[in-house]
Amino acid sequence: MPQKFKLKSILKAVHSQDEFLLDDLQTQIGEQPNIAWYPSAGLDFRDLMEVNRTQIDPDVFFHTDYNSNWLQLNCGVVFKDESTSVSIERITELKFRSKVNYIINPEYVDFPNDAPQVPKIFLLDVKLESKFGEINKPVIYFFMENINFLDEVLLHFKISLSHLIKVREGCGMGGNRKSISLAYAFLGNLNVQFLLVDNEEHTDKELIKTIALKHKIALRKYELRNAAQRRNIANWSDFAVKVLDAQIFNDQQLSDLDFDQILAMIKGQ
Repeated sequence: MPQKFKLKSILKAVHSQDEFLLDDLQTQIGEQPNIAWYPSAGLDFRDLMEVNRTQIDPDVFFHTDYNSNWLQLNCGVVFKDESTSVSIERITELKFRSKVNYIINPEYVDFPNDAPQVPKIFLLDVKLESKFGEINKPVIYFFMENINFLDEVLLHFKISLSHLIKVREGCGMGGNRKSISLAYAFLGNLNVQFLLVDNEEHTDKELIKTIALKHKIALRKYELRNAAQRRNIANWSDFAVKVLDAQIFNDQQLSDLDFDQILAMIKGQ
């Protein structure tokens, strides 16, 4: 059973006059919200629309990226083409309520000097307009490296996710040396129900063991299903993206064979 999510036990507004916005958001999303996480998001907000392919609509979105180039956030239109417009309606700067072990590990990233010296967090009110209508959603943008965020925020605070969006993370020439595909091992513990994922996978199984041991967790078994091929996405940032359902077995442990089968399905083998 997912734990209650108390937003203000983790985050607070940088400016005290904005604290009421966190109160309003907590009221809006409730104590067991559906949370979607999009690592290496950049300024891509397509996830707000594509999650409509699943049976659950996230209440709030977490975006992460370590590259401070994206810190130049301003209200107004951030993306527009012939069919879609994305705009930021309001920006509220946040910070962690207590100290978080913020690390830009040079073994995980190609450009550690591009990261901010301290974690930067912003609550964004985002509006996406398309031919399908208008979507208004809160996005909490954490300028942190993906694995650091998984380790020191999601697992440390025992936050449950409804969706994982793993697209265009930038391994190789894109800035990441260590893939967030290792997060697939923790999906049962994070209570993830839906995945929107490309087939790029470079999983460090030894690092998985290290993180699991640190948090004293046994990896929960889950299975993936791709029953509705029509829900898949033909092109998202030049990737074909699968939309998968996860069925978690809380009383069973994820075996090496289970995990290898999951990775093979994600890679399309």
